[in-house]
Amino acid sequence: MLIGGGGFIGRALTQQFLNSDNFVITWCTARDVSKPRDNIHIVNDLLERSAHEQDTLLMEVDVVFYLASNTTPSTGATDLAHEIEINLLPFSRYLTALIRQPDLRLIYLSSGGSIYDPANPLPATESAALCAQSCYASGKIAMETFLTNAYRHRPTDLMILRPSNIYGPGQPYKISFGFIRSALQCIREGREIILWGDGKAVRDYLFIDDFTTFCHLALSLEWPDTIYNIGSGKGSSLIE
Repeated sequence: MLIGGGGFIGRALTQQFLNSDNFVITWCTARDVSKPRDNIHIVNDLLERSAHEQDTLLMEVDVVFYLASNTTPSTGATDLAHEIEINLLPFSRYLTALIRQPDLRLIYLSSGGSIYDPANPLPATESAALCAQSCYASGKIAMETFLTNAYRHRPTDLMILRPSNIYGPGQPYKISFGFIRSALQCIREGREIILWGDGKAVRDYLFIDDFTTFCHLALSLEWPDTIYNIGSGKGSSLIE
């Protein structure tokens, strides 16, 4: 099951799983997905269902990917109330339903690009210090904390992924979000690519197909830890 399956990453993951003959249940708003294929079941009212109805649906699910996020590092920079209302409150209601399922595994999509302390040496490890620079990052760290507490007695049922900057086909254009996608939009429209700062900031960029391949592997392998950074392993500056 994909919670937040109608976005860029959710659509790519859905295709990855369908290519492997998996049946996919996806939660998203109705406008996010066109007419689904036979092996996709769309659910857009899970939180409005009774606890019994939620349990009945989730009993059919082996793994849940929690992808839902309605803000970005730039849009969720300073508005704490908005971050809580639009991301943390729905998350808490989903977690309440998910934790009731004793045989359900949860894979949560966090952020490797926004939650680490900038003072950490690169590449940052999973045990590196965290330091939120925005309300978006604060929300991600808070959700990780709630998850590790909720699953403290069954840690093998939880995996937290901290991907770097994901890009690739199907990524929508959003102002001030996703440098590669924004640069391609500028080239397409014949506009100058504007770099903020000196352009020397180093970031890791991860192709969407590589990320979805890892997620597919995560379903079938035993993993010794809970938290994993996911990236290409090579940093590049904006100038490069």
